[in-house]
Amino acid sequence: MTYEHADLVHDGLIVTAMPWAYRKFASKVGQLLGALSESEASALETYVVRRTIHDA
Repeated sequence: MTYEHADLVHDGLIVTAMPWAYRKFASKVGQLLGALSESEASALETYVVRRTIHDA
């Protein structure tokens, strides 16, 4: 077993993430399940940043 220091790790059927990478985790799992396209997954990951910029 190897420890990978990364926000998100995708190894075969296993996807793990650090607590602060919950959006990356959700977008990756959504893509793997076929529920999100690549563009939808990207939009999910950047939602908070885009919302913050527009609210300022």
